[in-house]
Amino acid sequence: MKSLKLALASTLLFSAGWALAQGADAEKKALVAKIVKLQQPAMEQFALGLVQGPMQQMLRSAEQVVMARVPAEKREATGNAMVAEAQAALRELEPSLKASGAKHAAQTYGAALEAKFSASELKEILQVLESPTMRRFSQMGPELNQSMAQAIAKDTKGNVESRLKALDQKLVQLVNAALPAPNAPSPKQP
Repeated sequence: MKSLKLALASTLLFSAGWALAQGADAEKKALVAKIVKLQQPAMEQFALGLVQGPMQQMLRSAEQVVMARVPAEKREATGNAMVAEAQAALRELEPSLKASGAKHAAQTYGAALEAKFSASELKEILQVLESPTMRRFSQMGPELNQSMAQAIAKDTKGNVESRLKALDQKLVQLVNAALPAPNAPSPKQP
């Protein structure tokens, strides 16, 4: 009889512990979801930054070619046309990049938060941005960003590469269109 009561008490304690653990997990998941939602604009901007960097480098390289080879009177128009093409490429890529950022935020960012922070720490992050816990959270930025970058790059690689290649070809066309004809006399530079 005594062993039956002990077994029953153990089962009840185990069940109560299991229920508490499940409730704690649900609470952590809810807190993480709130943090991820609050950070969504930053996640979207991060995803856009993965393409903006290469585009800016492409434009800088093209600008050097324009300055060296395009007649002065055509440089501004050529530069404006190249910037317009880059902006159009970014607008075209923006929805897929933002969607990928949102998709991977919960998987990478959220999973890391859930694994590395307790429910009470997650509450502090939400309540007080300047808390010591928030500093620790902020220090995880590079690690989290690296995870996100890898996931987004893998997810959007084909789309981004093809669009950047098309942009590069368009920039070359714009530069070539602005160059003087091969047999035309070169204009005098001031």
